[in-house]
Amino acid sequence: MLKDFMNQVKNLQQNINIQEAISTLTEFTIIGDKNNQDLFDLFIEEKVIDEFLRILKKTTEADVIIKILSSVSMLFTNINNNLIVLLSLPQLNEFIIFDYNLKKDEIPDYYINFIKIISNKLNAGNIQLFFNSKYCQFPLLLYSQNFYNSPDNLTRIYTRHLLLHILKITQESKLSPILVKYLQSYPFLQVLANHMQFMRELFAKTKEKHDNFDEELGLMDHFFKDLSQMVPQLKQILDNLFMQIIILPQYKEITNIKDDQKTQCFNTILHFLQNDIYISERLQVGIFSLIFLHEIPQFQIFEIELNYLPVQDADLREICRNFFQNSQNIQESRFMKFEKLNYTLSFIPYLSSYYSKSNPKQILFEELLKNDVVSILLMSDNLQQYQQQVYNIYNVYTFLDCLNEGHYLQVLDIMLALILKKHIFQMTSPQKASFIINLINIMINESENKLNTIQNCKKSIQIVKELISFYEKQFMIAFMRCNVLKKMEIHFIQSESLYYKYFFKVQQCVEDENIEVFKKKPETHQVVRYLMFLNVILEQGWLENPFQKINYNLAFELKSFNNGQIKLINCQAIIEDNAYEIEELEVKYDQEQNKVLIMNLINENENYTVDFQEAVEQEEFLREFQNRQRAQEQHFVPETLKQLHKLYL
Repeated sequence: MLKDFMNQVKNLQQNINIQEAISTLTEFTIIGDKNNQDLFDLFIEEKVIDEFLRILKKTTEADVIIKILSSVSMLFTNINNNLIVLLSLPQLNEFIIFDYNLKKDEIPDYYINFIKIISNKLNAGNIQLFFNSKYCQFPLLLYSQNFYNSPDNLTRIYTRHLLLHILKITQESKLSPILVKYLQSYPFLQVLANHMQFMRELFAKTKEKHDNFDEELGLMDHFFKDLSQMVPQLKQILDNLFMQIIILPQYKEITNIKDDQKTQCFNTILHFLQNDIYISERLQVGIFSLIFLHEIPQFQIFEIELNYLPVQDADLREICRNFFQNSQNIQESRFMKFEKLNYTLSFIPYLSSYYSKSNPKQILFEELLKNDVVSILLMSDNLQQYQQQVYNIYNVYTFLDCLNEGHYLQVLDIMLALILKKHIFQMTSPQKASFIINLINIMINESENKLNTIQNCKKSIQIVKELISFYEKQFMIAFMRCNVLKKMEIHFIQSESLYYKYFFKVQQCVEDENIEVFKKKPETHQVVRYLMFLNVILEQGWLENPFQKINYNLAFELKSFNNGQIKLINCQAIIEDNAYEIEELEVKYDQEQNKVLIMNLINENENYTVDFQEAVEQEEFLREFQNRQRAQEQHFVPETLKQLHKLYL
């Protein structure tokens, strides 16, 4: 057997029957490991592995390459007694980093299988054999990630599995500190960036909730979660890469793209805010800060070449060596800048203080917060001028203005997600209040538009209720006085009947949080919006609800009509045992049908047609109903104005 072994070695050296020689030598070596140590020793002494590598570098035949890969894989699969000797061979890393023609059929499968077998032999005791401490390179880890975006789904999944497996061993080894440093530097950071870029491409391909790509997005979430748990030092780096590679590019494009693309942008952002798998409070706060700053901050951007394989970098060895030898004085190459990744998001929670110093609007806002100035000006003769100034101050620019209703609703969903996770409370008070200003200004805008719909206003109020605390008391009261109460007063003084006609019903429904009844009544929406915001203040107990003191029901004689089917009791109408406030009803005579129509202005489904037998009774009903409505309005308007004035005190 020893003689046959040596004959096959000569065949290899002379390039005779290469594939047969490779197979025979592999089989003999495995047999030698189990039964004949001399055979295995010959394998080492005759440097058979060197001959495999020489042929690999020389040949272009796919069959020979596959034969070598499969034979080396077989050796590492079946060698047990001398495994440490095999793993110690310096040629092993050369097999890993060799530039195989991975575009040829089947070669990638054999190479991936080879990597898989080698990685399965990795443990905390032998990891030092795979890590080049001098040049700080980890070929097995790095080259296993070349298939992160493989067309084959199983290959992509296995690539991520390999990475997690290797990292688990890394954390258990004595080399853990230096390996962790390796994981936080180039080239491994490029590996992370590539996985992040693949996830970004998944978002672009995911258009429907049940799309096939959604499943892989979930797998990516689990992958990054496992990464951050295995190596906590990567958590901040992952956050920063998420922000730079996925979130910032999406956010910056929102104002410049079509509606269907905007929807995708918001879905991407919501993914990170509502994700229950990869949970990062820091990232979510960063997204929140980004959304509600007055302008996009100048982030520290790094020159990441997306979809770039670091194994193709000619200077890889020198870069790694320099990084670890000069970690205190890192050169400013495009890859060295990765060292600063930890600081990308760290600036975000503090950006509001930067803008408060440089943005005049923030300075004016902080002045308003003092509220003493507001109180004095509210009592002065220059009230109208000051109100206009305050309105202009708060009418700050925000990218929300360029969105349609659907996208604005998505932004509100983002806010609610942040609030429910309690991340919003980490923001500074000026930044939080600045956001409230923008939100309410859109909500109470007098001109009906696509943003201040009833549905959006309900969500806005829910957000405001969660946000405000006692700290905002004086600010909220001042803002309400400037932007709501005075405008309500003007409407009442101008005797706009809609404000009277619906006011009591709206107030009641707002308190009961049942404003859906007004959805189809756009003429009521401004009253609804004002009272929703006012009700937030009243619910806090910061002001006393003055409208509860108004006596809406004036005293009138009880009158019954049409054999008791209709009764007028003070300012209520009882029709077929259903009670209505007369302010929410409209009564008119239909000449063609010779009947009286009683219409519910709030609920169009509750209308009545009354056929009076006598014309005299019909005229008396119409006259009495209209007199009571008129009397109530004449009583209600000054009473309401009086109560509104009390809110200023």
